[in-house]
Amino acid sequence: SMTCSHCASFHTNTFHEVKTRLIDEGVVRFEMRAFPLDGLALRAHAMARTVSVEKYFPLVNMLLEKQSSWADAADPIDALRKLGRLAGISSSEFDATMRNRPLLESIVQMRQDAVQDFDVKATPSFVINNETTISGSLSFEEFAEKINATLTWPRFSARVVIVIFRSLKMAGFKSFAEAAEVDIESGLTGIVGPNGFGKSNIVEGLRWV
Repeated sequence: SMTCSHCASFHTNTFHEVKTRLIDEGVVRFEMRAFPLDGLALRAHAMARTVSVEKYFPLVNMLLEKQSSWADAADPIDALRKLGRLAGISSSEFDATMRNRPLLESIVQMRQDAVQDFDVKATPSFVINNETTISGSLSFEEFAEKINATLTWPRFSARVVIVIFRSLKMAGFKSFAEAAEVDIESGLTGIVGPNGFGKSNIVEGLRWV
């Protein structure tokens, strides 16, 4: 919830480490869902959904990091409007969003679904593999420990394991009907070639690996 101080605390003190050590390393896939605790949080969530995908998370970051500056303001809606301007949201767009009943109702429904499907009672809450729900403004160590406790295999630790790939063989994948092998040399930063060469498919194959 955008107005939850515990959510802001987790986002400010823990989430960066979760992102760099777990999300960016491919250990977890993190999906953020709205659970507005009040009307102001509902409107902040709605405003965040008016920007492009590229601007969404930076705006969420700003809303949570500057939570007290707008949530505790004398006129919180006006303070929210001003933050929206920093993200490129005009006053007319902001007003239209605040009147967008289908959007607001869809966010409320997201909260209701969380209560019904995962028994969410507090924020922040984290649902692991659609099965286990944990809650609280956890430190990174607490967060990692609770995730580990729900997994059978594989578990992760603070240890960093580096795997080096020397080549990639592709067969029956996208444009590679016949087998083709690509050498992965040290320092590789990009793939160039003529149109139709399958460059994007090679990159996608690397991502799958």
